[in-house]
Amino acid sequence: MNEREIKRAVLQAAKPGLEALVGRMEFQEVTRCWCGGPLEPWLEEFGLYARCAWCGCKAVRHRPTETSLETLYCSGYYWTEYQAVHNCPPVEERHERDMQDRVPQYLEWMRELVPPPARTLEIGCGNGRLLAEAARAGYHSTGAEMDARVAAWVREKTGAPVFAGPFPPLEEGKYDLVLALDVLEHVPDQERFTREIRERLHAGGKVMVHTPVIDTDDAARQWRDMFNQLSHVWMHTTESLCRLWERAGLRGRLLGELFGMPCYGLRG
Repeated sequence: MNEREIKRAVLQAAKPGLEALVGRMEFQEVTRCWCGGPLEPWLEEFGLYARCAWCGCKAVRHRPTETSLETLYCSGYYWTEYQAVHNCPPVEERHERDMQDRVPQYLEWMRELVPPPARTLEIGCGNGRLLAEAARAGYHSTGAEMDARVAAWVREKTGAPVFAGPFPPLEEGKYDLVLALDVLEHVPDQERFTREIRERLHAGGKVMVHTPVIDTDDAARQWRDMFNQLSHVWMHTTESLCRLWERAGLRGRLLGELFGMPCYGLRG
């Protein structure tokens, strides 16, 4: 497929209103899964997604380049126009709503993994409500958010240290608990990302991961809206997640489910 054909295929599967964004993006061909397995044709109804023959993970065959994804997440567009196109509330409203449907459960799992006081890092902290509530619960909370403007807004809103980018500077030190909640599916280089998380942990540190896990074709159809070819570039299976953690030297256990998707606790 040439660039024009790829963009046409992306737009066929995308929500209306993303034409200008797709027009500015560049795309790259993906022929191998993050695990090295070959990608094979999958369900036609899922557009540019293919399935790994080894671990079952679903990958976008022609995904935005890392530069294009950085532009999406760093430009201010993701938390404004992009969310509106997908019928999601703006970051300011989500700061209030997240306390109603996810933050109490995340805090419960955090206490189970590493009780306060502990030094925590939330990667992709978004609206910052979990950061704020974790600090109130006694954690020493730090956040990282790709969009510098959102990071600044969260700093002002919560008083927590929030760094622009995927991770804080190395000189900020290591953490007792790292949170990656609704983040892993967005990351192009899965192994580099999980290795970086592992390296940010104190000895005996823990990781909490919440990400879509789709094990069957029937489940994929049930959760069709999860398959967003512009931002959800990997859709894991249970097997592919276990392989990813093993390569990073992490072992996982199920903490529970939230919004129908599993949340895991990991340790070295």
